[in-house]
Amino acid sequence: MRAIVAITAVFLLLALLSSGASAYFIDRHLVQINIADDGTAKVNEKFFIVFRNASDLTTFRAKALQNGPSLESWGAFDGNFTAHIDSIKGGTGRVTFEETQAEKFVSIEYETSDQVMEKKSETSRNIDWQANQDVFKSFESGSIYVIPGNTDISIVLPKNAQIQGDVVPTAVVSGNIVSWSGKINVSGNLVLDYSTEKQIATGIGISKMLQDLLAGGAMPIVAIAIIAALLVVYQQRKKISRKIEKYVIEHSQIESKPGKEEEELE
Repeated sequence: MRAIVAITAVFLLLALLSSGASAYFIDRHLVQINIADDGTAKVNEKFFIVFRNASDLTTFRAKALQNGPSLESWGAFDGNFTAHIDSIKGGTGRVTFEETQAEKFVSIEYETSDQVMEKKSETSRNIDWQANQDVFKSFESGSIYVIPGNTDISIVLPKNAQIQGDVVPTAVVSGNIVSWSGKINVSGNLVLDYSTEKQIATGIGISKMLQDLLAGGAMPIVAIAIIAALLVVYQQRKKISRKIEKYVIEHSQIESKPGKEEEELE
């Protein structure tokens, strides 16, 4: 009886090993979210894969060719290979299987149609932003956000971003990059608030100016030369301003004048 049970177990194990489910597993999942100035994002997700043997890798290569760049085909093949930041912008979403000597991974690149970071408030000089909870729904489990143990999320904020307050869950912050590394369970909202300073408009509409110059009869080369000269002057305005200020200071020394001699009273 024991021998029969042992033989049955061996056959079950062989059947399991021969199935596609055990042919590979996802070792690491990296999500990089590059935030644009309007709060939308370009996202790159990488799924690093470990294969059981060379034969399974060959089979996977063939399947990758069959799936092509289609996000839908990859999702149907394995539900893990899907976008984890919601609201994919139409016309984006491309999947590739890439191999190096050390690593093999499925890469998904797409853009979001919704803001990953949404405006909280705005003044004449600054815009305050906060994390949009709706785009992180794939990490929700009931009332808890779960970042699995093999998942790293990096959010690259605009270069002029200034983080405000605490980040929840606690993150590693390096410059304008905020990173969460699982395993993390968070009850409540993800919190990432930051502020960006509005860019001062140059006041020079290049396209409009070019049109006006051409409409006034200026030759194209002359019009472009004029605009280029104005741009150089504008870009160097601070340097020129400092030179003018220095010149004025150096040439505006007030010389002391001898006082008038007091008239003697007779």
